[in-house]
Amino acid sequence: MRIKELFIKRYGPLRDRSYVLTGRFNLLVGKNEEGKTLTIDALVKLLLGRTC
Repeated sequence: MRIKELFIKRYGPLRDRSYVLTGRFNLLVGKNEEGKTLTIDALVKLLLGRTC
């Protein structure tokens, strides 16, 4: 299974975030407090139903 797009409507402080995932490797880059870790946490909860 390959995820092509991720849309976060409301997760903690994240609101209406959309990510298009292309290729085999994707990298989240941004300044501090922009939601990179929270985005990964949301994806893990979606796929596994729990946090790491």
